[in-house]
Amino acid sequence: MGMPLLHYDPADCNDSSLKHGLGQKAWFAGSPSSAQGEYQYVQFEDAVTYAAGQHVWWDDADGFEVTNDESSAEADWVTAGFCMRVMTTTYYGWILKRGYHAAAVKKAGDDSLVPGEQMIPDYATPTDGTIVSYLCDPGTPGDPSDAELQELQRACVFSTIQVAGNSTDAADTVPIFCDLI
Repeated sequence: MGMPLLHYDPADCNDSSLKHGLGQKAWFAGSPSSAQGEYQYVQFEDAVTYAAGQHVWWDDADGFEVTNDESSAEADWVTAGFCMRVMTTTYYGWILKRGYHAAAVKKAGDDSLVPGEQMIPDYATPTDGTIVSYLCDPGTPGDPSDAELQELQRACVFSTIQVAGNSTDAADTVPIFCDLI
């Protein structure tokens, strides 16, 4: 039996009550606002403010709860997925797990990214929900330490976030392909 198909745009979902099984995965064929890919239905917990394109961590992986607040993350080196829209805290919706995202939120100033470059969660800055180049410098303030990079290397064996197009402006978003566990 294959993965169920999602028959509406995941970016249209901001449910105040549970409409699907928590943790349910579904395939979406694509639309102007959401790319073709695998999505997972989750609850959005204690957030700073959710925005489209932000990456989220597991707040409670067993309960399929996510957060964009690094300080609340269950394991801050494991990306759960990417938001497709502005979400309301404690509401339910879909995160992108596998596929293309046209505007993932990246660390401000990380502007010289090239296709194929590996990205990782940016948990060393106060900007929640962003991703940063894997080629960052552990000695630079705001970049992960050597020990944090080792954790990220272990996580990247199973999950991938790669730049899908050039990012040379200060838009603070980048097109990405992701394949997340």
